[in-house]
Amino acid sequence: MAADGLSWIVLYADDPMTARATPKQAHDIVVKNLPTNLETLHKTGLFSDIRLYNREGVKLYSSLETPSISPKETLERELNRKVSGKEIQPTLERIEQKMVQNQHQETPEFKAIQQKMESLQRPTPPIPKTPKLPGL
Repeated sequence: MAADGLSWIVLYADDPMTARATPKQAHDIVVKNLPTNLETLHKTGLFSDIRLYNREGVKLYSSLETPSISPKETLERELNRKVSGKEIQPTLERIEQKMVQNQHQETPEFKAIQQKMESLQRPTPPIPKTPKLPGL
């Protein structure tokens, strides 16, 4: 096994929810092709069950429960859905902590994460002015 492969295993064992850094272009190609690749695997019939879960562990799809439906549409829907700030904030915080741990605070990616986190903070509502009462 290559040293890079071993370091990845150690990182995964340490924190399986933190992804390994991947160039955006490579990530986007994989994500774009994932639904079609999953549909191809589904059509082969080589798997007794294909299941899809969201990040919270909720099952979105099972080929045993719906064998005539391809998992492609379910995966596309999940990949393309709008993610709320409440959902994404814990992930951004975890990534920010790892970047600080690895001393990557000067990278454009770190700055982008900080900007995104700042944009998710609710603005403090202004304090309304107390109306002046007559005679006071």
